Amino acid sequence: MPKLSVDDELLQEYNEDSTVVAEKAAKIAQSIKSAHEKGHRVVIFTGAGISTAAKIPDYRGPKGVWTCRDKGIARPKGVKMERAQPTYTHRAIKKLVDLGICTLVVSQNVDCLHLKSGVPESKLCELHGNSFKEKCVDCGQAYLRDIPCRRKKGPYFKGVVDERSESGISHITGRKCGHCQDMRGRTGMLRDSVIHFRESLDEAVLDKAWMTCQGAKVVLCIGSSLSVTPAADMPILCKSMSGKMHIVNLQKTVRDFEAFSTKGEVLHCKCDKAMKEIMKQLDISVDNCDEIDDEDEVVVVEELKDAKPQKGKTKKKKLKKIRENGMEETKTCKTTPKGKKEQGRHAIAIA
Repeated sequence: MPKLSVDDELLQEYNEDSTVVAEKAAKIAQSIKSAHEKGHRVVIFTGAGISTAAKIPDYRGPKGVWTCRDKGIARPKGVKMERAQPTYTHRAIKKLVDLGICTLVVSQNVDCLHLKSGVPESKLCELHGNSFKEKCVDCGQAYLRDIPCRRKKGPYFKGVVDERSESGISHITGRKCGHCQDMRGRTGMLRDSVIHFRESLDEAVLDKAWMTCQGAKVVLCIGSSLSVTPAADMPILCKSMSGKMHIVNLQKTVRDFEAFSTKGEVLHCKCDKAMKEIMKQLDISVDNCDEIDDEDEVVVVEELKDAKPQKGKTKKKKLKKIRENGMEETKTCKTTPKGKKEQGRHAIAIA
């Protein structure tokens, strides 16, 4: 097996003191504020490090998934991905998107926490896919599920070889697209969207992320070792616009020199600590649960049946759900000015 973890000299984590964090966060915040005021693009580039506070292990930290695998030790434990909730960093990013400060979120994560936090799909490029999303091979319709697609297979296409797979890993989920399953000449086959090693990124997603980074005045990289290409090649593209590339990560990265070359900051501390200081410098508050604005479209992820209800924390609104091919689907809901929910034509799917 090829080595997937970082070299030993990059494994060490650093926690800069509060004074240094405040100074560097102030400079990052100022560059973001200046870019926004001048109408320039601001991109936030995220990695697994922003989800460790949600109890999802990272990949290349001292106790990361690939680090443990390469050392031959037990895989780190964490919560089931569907039970993880957005961290402060996720919510802060969502706030910056809502305010029009962040032009685009480019993420290497497959945990669905950006969508769960409320970041709209139009403002999100999930470079490596989404564990909860599967797509139709015929019409391209995407379905967002309540648990990772590979966790529970449907009843169709058993024994069928996934000829589209570049890695040899089958992406066939055993479910069918509701639009195509009865159409002549179409199979309606659904495949999960996660990109594995040796597989090509989605061209449309890649192009959007690449072009936006290239035209950005600020790219804030947070929680990423910046070691997986082509994703890691994107942040420095802002240099063509004389932009600044900032890095927030507990470990040093092989791209730190690129940030320095743009006169950007490299800040070593936990993601939530950095984002709290950046938002403080921007004078923007982040609530635990921001209220939904009128006509604001959100993705609602259904709670698993075996999850224990939490008194006082469950919202008093019943969410309709359907079952198709043995798996629950999520719905997108709209809150109207009158406080009523409307279900759209594609309520159970994401275009």
